[in-house]
Amino acid sequence: MKRVLGAAVALLAVGGACACAGVLGPATASANTECQDGKLCLWGQTDYEGCKVGMQGDEAYYNAVGWNNCAGDIEDKAESVKNRGNCNVRIRKNLGINTGPYVVFARGFGGPDNNPGVTIQDPNLGNGGGNNAGGGWSTSDSMANEFSSHDFCV
Repeated sequence: MKRVLGAAVALLAVGGACACAGVLGPATASANTECQDGKLCLWGQTDYEGCKVGMQGDEAYYNAVGWNNCAGDIEDKAESVKNRGNCNVRIRKNLGINTGPYVVFARGFGGPDNNPGVTIQDPNLGNGGGNNAGGGWSTSDSMANEFSSHDFCV
């Protein structure tokens, strides 16, 4: 009886350890697998976590665009970004195309391995980002929760 009880306790201990491993949470999301070619993707948290949206083509009004997996619009709520589009994208602080401060992320079709030496993504917009910026922004400025529109092929 002692042997059976000891084996049961050992089995529970091993099973409990395996169950606890899942409590640590999922691995950081990969921007490559989470963002399809041809799209500009934004996430509501750093490191490509949380609410997400993928967009194709120009978008002048982020206040009219909703997250794919959360309620609410995306205006001024992005903390990480990836451009998997066919050309550079200019992301702006203001609503509307061609107005206000902007940052440019390079063409990222195929992911970073196919686009060496250029900035196509940023896991933490709070510390700046992009290839170039203008209209009052520099690439070292915090851009977290500041995006309101974008246009491709700039």
